[in-house]
Amino acid sequence: MLIKICGITNIKDALYAEKFGADIIGMIFANSPRKITVLKAKKIIDALKETTKKAGVFVNEDIEKINEIINKLKLDFVQLHGDEPVQYIKKIKKAKIIKAIRVKNRRQILNDIRKYKNTVHLFLFDTYDRKMKGGTGKTFNWNLIKGIKIPFLVAGGIGCHNVKDVIKRLKPYGIDINSAVERYPGKKDIKKLKLLFKEIKNSR
Repeated sequence: MLIKICGITNIKDALYAEKFGADIIGMIFANSPRKITVLKAKKIIDALKETTKKAGVFVNEDIEKINEIINKLKLDFVQLHGDEPVQYIKKIKKAKIIKAIRVKNRRQILNDIRKYKNTVHLFLFDTYDRKMKGGTGKTFNWNLIKGIKIPFLVAGGIGCHNVKDVIKRLKPYGIDINSAVERYPGKKDIKKLKLLFKEIKNSR
C-alpha cells in the first residue's frame, strides 16, 4: 500500500516522513496555507532519496506552468484537484497523473471515474467542500467508495485515530495524509507522524 504524506513545506518534515516509510512526498503549488515555492520544493527534493517519489499538487493551473515545474523538479506525480478536463490532462508530460475526486455521491463518483479512467494513473477520493478544493481535514462517507474496483488513494481527515479503520474497511491502493499529522498548517508533528506509521504497520 502506498503512503503519501502531503503538504510538506520543509526539509525536516520531508526527511522524517521518508525515514518513517512514506512512499510519496507531496508538495502543494496551489493556493493553500501549505503552498510552497518551486525553489523551496527543489531544496526538499534534493535532500530526499531518489527512490522516494515526489508529487506536486495543482488546482486548475496553467498547463505550461505545470510542465515547467515537472521538468525543474523531476516530479513523479502531478495531483490535480480542480475541474481539469480530459484534453487538458493529456497535455501534461513526463509525470503520472493522480486525479482527485471530491466525493459528493455515488453517481458523481462513477461518472468521474468513467470520464477520467483512460487518462489518469490513479484516483484520489477526498472530502467535498463547497469552498475548498482539498485540505479540509474532514472525513467523508467511506461507504460511498466501497467496492470500487480501480486503484485509488483515500484522503480527508485520515490520521492516527482512524488509519487502521480506513485500511481495514476499504483496502485502498494507498492513503494520503496531511492535516491530521500537523502541529499547524505546513508544519508536521513528528510524534503524530511516527505514531501514524506505527498504526499503519499494525494494520497490515
